[in-house]
Amino acid sequence: MVGVTLNKYHHIWIYLLFAAVGVFSYTLRQPYFPDKAERYVAAVGIVRDISQTTSGDKAMVEVSQLVDSAGMQYKTPNFSIILHSEALKAQIDDNIVFPVRLSKIHDPENFFGEGYAQRMNSKGYYYETRVEGDPIQIIGHTTTFGGIAAHIRYSIESAIENSSLDKGTQHFFITILMGDRQYLDRGVRNLFADAGVSHILALSGMHVAIISGILLWLLFPMNFFGYYRQRILIATIILYIYAFITGWQPSTVRATIMMTSMMICLFLERKKSAWNSLLFATTIILIFSPLAIQDVGLHLSFSCVASLIFFVTPLNPIDHHFHPWLYKGCSVILTTLAATFGTWCLSAHYFGMVPVTFLAANIVILPVLPVYLVVGIIYFLLQGIGIDPEWMSVMIDMGYRCIVGFVSWITGGGSSAIEYTPSVLSLSAWIIFAVIAAIVVNRRGGRVMIGLMGVALAGFVVSFVIDLQSVSSEAFIIQHKQGGVAICYRSDLRDTIINMPPKCISRCTLAGKKIVVSDTSAPTEDSIKSRCDILVIAGGNRATLSDIVKEIEPEIIVIHTSVRRKRERRLLHEADSLHLPIYSIREKGAYRYPQP
Repeated sequence: MVGVTLNKYHHIWIYLLFAAVGVFSYTLRQPYFPDKAERYVAAVGIVRDISQTTSGDKAMVEVSQLVDSAGMQYKTPNFSIILHSEALKAQIDDNIVFPVRLSKIHDPENFFGEGYAQRMNSKGYYYETRVEGDPIQIIGHTTTFGGIAAHIRYSIESAIENSSLDKGTQHFFITILMGDRQYLDRGVRNLFADAGVSHILALSGMHVAIISGILLWLLFPMNFFGYYRQRILIATIILYIYAFITGWQPSTVRATIMMTSMMICLFLERKKSAWNSLLFATTIILIFSPLAIQDVGLHLSFSCVASLIFFVTPLNPIDHHFHPWLYKGCSVILTTLAATFGTWCLSAHYFGMVPVTFLAANIVILPVLPVYLVVGIIYFLLQGIGIDPEWMSVMIDMGYRCIVGFVSWITGGGSSAIEYTPSVLSLSAWIIFAVIAAIVVNRRGGRVMIGLMGVALAGFVVSFVIDLQSVSSEAFIIQHKQGGVAICYRSDLRDTIINMPPKCISRCTLAGKKIVVSDTSAPTEDSIKSRCDILVIAGGNRATLSDIVKEIEPEIIVIHTSVRRKRERRLLHEADSLHLPIYSIREKGAYRYPQP
């Protein structure tokens, strides 16, 4: 009888069961940490992935054995490293032997923005090594599912690149369809992040919903024969194939598993629960990949979907029976607000900025993107059977230019976001406030919960004020502008636009940093080398980088967007060979100080 009276607490046992499964799963997949990493001289492993960078090839290698200087071999379960090489001849799934000089992954000096090492650690990569020359030996090849998926993915990407679309449009479709963001120009990525619509560049539930909608539409004739369940089953299987090809990204897997749970409920004729589906999908992901609990994408995806579940429907004041179209219009606005409410603080904690134009940008782009994606997919399918409608390619290119142009216009060239990085205390207070608010909105909390919500909000406000006081009152942004060099200077919350004079060498000091803008190749009047913190190279300077640094010795070099792309590539290559820290506004967006 005591057990029956305490049945409302029985979910604790379920929680303990899942916690035990999680601990067991992590123990089996716990990363290997070698003792005295500097003593190892060689390694044996299999190549899991390869990407090309401006400084060479970067391969993800799963190491099976390490060899020390005495020739002793050590097995290394669950040990993966990043292998840097000038030109890697090995392919994915090749077994290789290579020399190693292991070093822990850290944020490089010319990497602007935090979290590179943390992001790699969350994926299980704690060490890296660089190989000079060509000492890598290929000793075999093992075909794996990951290699098959990568081969199919690269084939699809090659087919998109061979289309008649503009390069920018091709890279945009590779990013939003395959999830490979290294193709897209970093400046475009920063524009989307500044507008609060960067979620469309990452594979997520929205992309899965669009693709599943297309599949269900194509399979709609099956309903006439009574095969509506089989129709959903076929669509779900194809979605799993899509998730497999795109590399099992957490957000894609989460959306696919949630659709699977919906299909199971339909087959068993049970009531659907979006919240249970989300928890089910997250559990499956963490069982097979425990390190995903550190993945930023999973954090944002889970928070976004949970916010949609608990806020959109309860807060919609329109009755969908009497005003269905008005209800849908209100849901679009509430969807954007709820997703931002649930993720803005977490996103600011990781990326250091809060977009202020998110509502207008999402209201315009979200209804347009599904139509644009459908047209693009139809175009690629037609190309696959040998048909290349020129009018459709022109329309798709124009659509991409309109999207990027709108985002650039609404963000003022990528400088509208507010720089703010909440502390762990602020983030915790906001999450507690959001959780209690979800309980109250769904009418499951009384006055006590409302009081706790007020306390959590007050705690966030106090922590927010403390965060603002710890931030420097002076800052500046070297903006993404096609004309002359423009600097937005902020002091005591007041912004001033400073336009640097063209066709000369100009100097200024902002926020304690000495800035030199070089917009001419003419030598300086001073014969003594001058020092500065930031050197901005504009389009009027045609000298080589080695000649420039003979006269001006900077801490960091910033390449302005007025520099032509071909020359910019030469400058980046020269800076890499001279080991000079360099920042490209075109690739990485407006240069900000302090760095978020």
